[in-house]
Amino acid sequence: MSVEIVKQAGKSYQVRIVCSDRSDGDFRTIQRLTSDGDYTSAAKHELLKRRQKLLAGEWTWLDQAHTAEVVTVTIPGENAGTSADAAVTAEEGAVLAIMTADCVPIVLVGEGCMGVVHAGWRGMTAGIVANAVDKINDKFNTKFSDLATSQSLKAVIGPLIRASDYEFSPDTLETVANMLGVDVDEISGKTKDAQIALDLAAAIKILLERSGISDITDLGFNTADQRFYSHRARGDKARQVTAALLEPLHPDS
Repeated sequence: MSVEIVKQAGKSYQVRIVCSDRSDGDFRTIQRLTSDGDYTSAAKHELLKRRQKLLAGEWTWLDQAHTAEVVTVTIPGENAGTSADAAVTAEEGAVLAIMTADCVPIVLVGEGCMGVVHAGWRGMTAGIVANAVDKINDKFNTKFSDLATSQSLKAVIGPLIRASDYEFSPDTLETVANMLGVDVDEISGKTKDAQIALDLAAAIKILLERSGISDITDLGFNTADQRFYSHRARGDKARQVTAALLEPLHPDS
């Protein structure tokens, strides 16, 4: 069953964050293809129903490719399907979504604005976290308050594969550490059977803190658990979603 939390986004707004799990269904955008590579109408309808049941509104989902690309959403649903790995907005009613099976979904919450980030190790080394933080600050976070900076941003980390289940090549781990500018020990861990592992959560926290964000909430979920889809642990093709909605702080007033 999905997990929902709410984070205040300045004086007038809040961000509603929902993380799906296996019980909410598959949120892949490429599924049940016809012979010409298009979606069947039934598949489109089912996916739309799943999205609206999870979080009502116009969704901006991304064609994620482990890049450092960030898109700006100025109206709900804008840039849906764009090739990028992060999106930012200050548009009330906009839903931003990231699909994952093991990579890190991050929600950034600012002063009347928000962003979502898809970060695997390739995206991290490409600079997606810093790019998303810079974009949300440049476009929106200082729009509402002269005091708004990265220090006023909050970050929420959704379900990801933990070091206990993420065996990683020592050579690649060293390469990742060098590209991130950290010691290997800062981002390494051990699996359940004592193999060398990449600690994605530790790496993400380092990058967020480097970008000036100290208010970090890690929901603590491990996609290797049966509750979630995991490509690494079980070879799952399905994807869960982390979706965020910017809404008035007191919508009934």
